[in-house]
Amino acid sequence: MGGVLRDLGRSDEAMETYRQVLALEPSDAVTGHLLAALEGTTPERAPAAYVEQLFDAYAPRYSEHMRETLGYRAPEILRHTVQAAAGAGHHFARALDLGCGTGLTGVVMRELAGYLEGVDLSAEMLARAREDGAYDQLVRADLVDHLTAVPAASFDLILSTDVLIYLGDLAPVFAGVRRALTPGGRFGFTVEALESEGDVALRGSARFAHGRDYLARLGAGVGLRLQSCESLGLRLEKGSLVPGLVLLFAAPSA
Repeated sequence: MGGVLRDLGRSDEAMETYRQVLALEPSDAVTGHLLAALEGTTPERAPAAYVEQLFDAYAPRYSEHMRETLGYRAPEILRHTVQAAAGAGHHFARALDLGCGTGLTGVVMRELAGYLEGVDLSAEMLARAREDGAYDQLVRADLVDHLTAVPAASFDLILSTDVLIYLGDLAPVFAGVRRALTPGGRFGFTVEALESEGDVALRGSARFAHGRDYLARLGAGVGLRLQSCESLGLRLEKGSLVPGLVLLFAAPSA
């Protein structure tokens, strides 16, 4: 009921419905996140339970819906960004796809990497990624935990498309990426663009938007150099393009 009311634009009634759910089940992290999005608060991240439930349910129709209905082309745009910076013939030895989902990015980036690893929280999304065979290894884990667990300096390319929109505070991501990147390695990703002042905001969609300056500061803080930051339309939502950013950072060569 809360979801229906939210989609109808009846936010006050949706919030009251969510509060009734939480009164019955205070530990319901999914409802708590949806309520926070409508109340205008900004938590550090979406709960893992929310992400797992959302994408386990979405997995059977994810690829087709994103491509055919929502016009999703972020993987291709990110590939172009990476190739423009590295050179058309550049080949990466080891790449990591953070939040790989069903493998839309992996399929597009596969030929650029000798080894391609994907990590995701959703078991159902990973099951579909295995069907395409684009990845050498798939891991079910939280992306920050995985960045902490892999050997230091083990990837020369780290990618993430339409995933960091479920994380508010990206400082742990940047720290983990910096640790996992080889000297001269690159980190490319997309986010939803925060068009107002500020660093991070949780939108009514229950997704986070991030500011350009915030992302640049995070990169500089861990020693990553911003190579490019461009605007793009991520996908359609209610007939309009969602404003986004595609960014590429580089680790020091030595």
